[in-house]
Amino acid sequence: MEWKRRLFLQIFRAEIEDLEDEIRKIEEIHRRRLENKEITGYVFQENWALLQKEVLALKEIVREIDLDAIGSCQSLEECADRVEEIVRKEITELEAPEYVFELASRKVRKILRYMTIPEA
Repeated sequence: MEWKRRLFLQIFRAEIEDLEDEIRKIEEIHRRRLENKEITGYVFQENWALLQKEVLALKEIVREIDLDAIGSCQSLEECADRVEEIVRKEITELEAPEYVFELASRKVRKILRYMTIPEA
C-alpha cells in the first residue's frame, strides 16, 4: 500500500504543477491582451490578483499535503478523501475561488479511478 500511496501523491503533485502551468499561461494571455489594449490595466490587475491567489492556493495545497500525515491512510480512497479535506481547508483559509477546489478534486478522483482499475 505504501508505494501506491506515494505514487498517488506524486501523480497529484504533478497534476497540481500542471494546473499552475496553465494558470501561468492564462497570465501571459492577459498580459498580451493588456499590451494589445484589448483590456484595461484595471481588468488586468484584477485578473492577475485572482490568478495569483489561485497559484498560492495550489502551492499551499501541495505544501500541506507534504506536511500532513497521509501516511496513516489505509486505502487509496481514504488518501483521496484526506487530500480533498486538505484542499477544502486551504481553499477556505486562503479565500481562494471555489473552482480551485473543483479542479483539484477532479484531479484526485481521476487519479483514484486510474489507480483502482482492476488489472486484466
